[in-house]
Amino acid sequence: MQQHYDVVGEEDVDLRAGKFHAFHIHGEQTAPIRMTIDRWVVNGVGIVKDVTETKMPDGHVLRRISLELKEKPKNAPRPQVKSVQSAKKFSASVGKAPIGEATREFGSDTPKIYARWEGHNLRNQAKVRAVWIAENIGDIATPNYKIDEASTTVNSRDSHGIFTLAKPDEGWAPGDYRVEFYVDLALVETVKLKILQ
Repeated sequence: MQQHYDVVGEEDVDLRAGKFHAFHIHGEQTAPIRMTIDRWVVNGVGIVKDVTETKMPDGHVLRRISLELKEKPKNAPRPQVKSVQSAKKFSASVGKAPIGEATREFGSDTPKIYARWEGHNLRNQAKVRAVWIAENIGDIATPNYKIDEASTTVNSRDSHGIFTLAKPDEGWAPGDYRVEFYVDLALVETVKLKILQ
């Protein structure tokens, strides 16, 4: 967006919430569409009125939205502060995309399986390693066969990352798999998954 704002001046505004002495701020947007934005701001309150107009390329008004404060702000009692539980030091999941919903079941034609991890309060320069293991895929491989592994070195105490395993040319063999996550030499998380026919 391309917007430019100017303080037009100070004005008294009479609203449903009452009368306010406000700074009138005028804005012009030139891209991606033309808009004018007028806001009235009161110290200690915030925006009490906002009028936004969207315009056609020829300058005619396409839409006008006007908002105003309905009642004066009230001091609410301070919410009770709940103790924040410390975040789990290391968590992991697997999914069909780098971010989004985690799943434990994949089709044999899934292009990639993403092993996502997040660590908190880790040692600086700690080594995070993921080991892909086929627990039971029939006669194709011995039980608990190590397929591959990957590792990275963290550069901050709170870090996250993704390890990816691409589908073999002939597709995933149906069966049970797991991904083991290590921080330095310690096993910290195991995620089990299943490849369906």
